[in-house]
Amino acid sequence: PQEFQTWVAQFKPQIEQALNALAPGFKLQVTGHTDAVGPRDADGSGRKGNVYYSTERAKAVYDALVAAGLPKDKMTYRGIANDEPVPGEARDGQKHRRVTFKIVRG
Repeated sequence: PQEFQTWVAQFKPQIEQALNALAPGFKLQVTGHTDAVGPRDADGSGRKGNVYYSTERAKAVYDALVAAGLPKDKMTYRGIANDEPVPGEARDGQKHRRVTFKIVRG
């Protein structure tokens, strides 16, 4: 969480500028990703699945942005597990465990 706070403080002006430039009907989506290890969904073994973990990753960044004062009505978050892998990275590579941003209809 502290890493998110530091990151948000550094990039808040750029994110705020992007949010202010959004056309009506669009939002900034914080998208959480995971590697391909483990089940996609909860499998009964006690593991919650990669959709859950990627959603929690995205929500943590979203929450940090909201806590920094960015408007939550212009943002959303979503976890997509390992649906968009990093090309050339091993399926269990750390680079897959990330958050990306994109503009979506909302």
